Amino acid sequence: MGRPRLSLLERCCRAKAFRPHQHWALLASEPDLPLPVLAELQRKARGASEEQQRELARELKRRLSELSAAERTQLYAAGVDAEDPGGADAEQCQASADTEDLADPEEKARGSLTVLVEAVLAELLAEVNCELTASEVIEWELLMCRVKRLEAIDLEIRRDGLTVAGSRGQRREHPLLPHEIELSSVLAEELREFASRLRRRAHWASMPEDLRARFEASHS
Repeated sequence: MGRPRLSLLERCCRAKAFRPHQHWALLASEPDLPLPVLAELQRKARGASEEQQRELARELKRRLSELSAAERTQLYAAGVDAEDPGGADAEQCQASADTEDLADPEEKARGSLTVLVEAVLAELLAEVNCELTASEVIEWELLMCRVKRLEAIDLEIRRDGLTVAGSRGQRREHPLLPHEIELSSVLAEELREFASRLRRRAHWASMPEDLRARFEASHS
């Protein structure tokens, strides 16, 4: 059996997985994405011609590249929930982040991503009903280091704007934008893989001992 096709949400979560010239029809055929700035384009696509849908797909690709770090992580959280409906709920995770009482707007922007990712982990651990192993704790700490690095990049871009003045006064793309996009994609994929491995371990641990023994024997 071949691998199932990726949904629009999964393609938006993964690096370079959404290609407007190939996946434009998904905008009109699939449920709204969890971010209003993206869902708006889907609603327009449902009543548009094919040519207009293709143009809206190109606009979706552009907006994906301009998402903030927190928005990218909200997409990831919704993607985890879509893979397993019993998993973390993106809106609940975002609400947890929004309730953090941070008086300084810049501090709130810097800390909201960490709060959101930690909420995703808490929901994941509650779902699988197990604790992290020592190696998983180390892996998670390394992931959180990347989250904090991404927050620092995002904060600097928020302060400077998406464009900065060049050497001759011309406007050019902020030099940190490519790094933010790449790091966001890598982090989202690593978080997805971490959640998948944890679910597989929990499933394996829940199997009856005799069934595990037979499985191991058949694969030895």
